[in-house]
Amino acid sequence: LKNYDAPAGELPPLEKRQRLLEAFLTFFVEILSDYRAFIVPTHEDGFDKAAFVAAAPPALRDFLRTLTGTQLFERFIVERARKQLGQQ
Repeated sequence: LKNYDAPAGELPPLEKRQRLLEAFLTFFVEILSDYRAFIVPTHEDGFDKAAFVAAAPPALRDFLRTLTGTQLFERFIVERARKQLGQQ
């Protein structure tokens, strides 16, 4: 993205991009901050999705049900569960 002089009252594109990235990072850090507590070696998948979703604020539960069903989240958890459980 090329940084140019934005119209008065508008942020330049690079600053908009940076703020958006920071907002997404903050959001995901906040909603995923306690995922480690739900990595359970005795659980079938190594992660208790149902308990993770149930522990979240009610307003986030539908979103987390969808998120935890994605391949991206599955990969994230598998990699972290292996590290936490000492597997390769």
